[in-house]
Amino acid sequence: VAFIAICALASCKHIESKVADKDFLTKQKFVLEILQHVYQNDVFVTKYDQTFSNYKPWEHVGDFNQVDQVKEFFELWQHKPLHDDEVFSPVYERHVEYYKGLTKVFYNAKDWNVFTHVVYWARVHVNKHLFVYAFTAASLQRPDLQGVVLPAVYEILPWYFFDADAVEVAKQHGAHGFHGVKKLDNIYNVVVKTNYSNVYGNVNYDHTLAYFLEDVGLNAFYYYYNVDYPQWSHGPASHELSKDRRGELYLYLHCHFLARYH
Repeated sequence: VAFIAICALASCKHIESKVADKDFLTKQKFVLEILQHVYQNDVFVTKYDQTFSNYKPWEHVGDFNQVDQVKEFFELWQHKPLHDDEVFSPVYERHVEYYKGLTKVFYNAKDWNVFTHVVYWARVHVNKHLFVYAFTAASLQRPDLQGVVLPAVYEILPWYFFDADAVEVAKQHGAHGFHGVKKLDNIYNVVVKTNYSNVYGNVNYDHTLAYFLEDVGLNAFYYYYNVDYPQWSHGPASHELSKDRRGELYLYLHCHFLARYH
């Protein structure tokens, strides 16, 4: 046993760690702020100076790579903008053009200053669901954001991952000022219980698999997979995004999903 332990210890690889510098922490702070309370501009806009609110990216297309792609999005946007009064879907054909275009705008920003300004503009003016999708897709691909941690998507858009009853209970706690809830480390902690095995009864055949189909972690994983490898991207050959593992990974992943479903 001792010999095996020594061999195992000898085979361990040393993984070098890197201490986050000020530049990295600035980027991490920006990402967390820009995705906080995405539907509440009044909470957000006070944190940035006038240069952000005055920025009009279509007047500065020279600040971007792949200028033709950037111009294409802003021509689309100025012709027919997509605001919060319209429900966004990343698989709706017309909305795909907005998703693809805005992702390319974020991805092609030449430097961090341009990136933060165009992201701020989109955060204020663009459909928020579209914004979250495009920002996530570009952040996963941009070299200057590698290692920066994004907030979990089910914290940004919880109503897409939790059932309506759970979201309603959470809203009620907030509306009543968390009355009767004790703070832990100066934070209100509320456990909202839900039972996916028998919420509304067996309303259909698939409901018996609710523990699998409604799994928050699994659905979040599938969201990030689709954002990391968007269906509209053709990879580096078309100067779009930097990742190009497509067909093989797609089949492998869905074979596993179907095996567990059946």
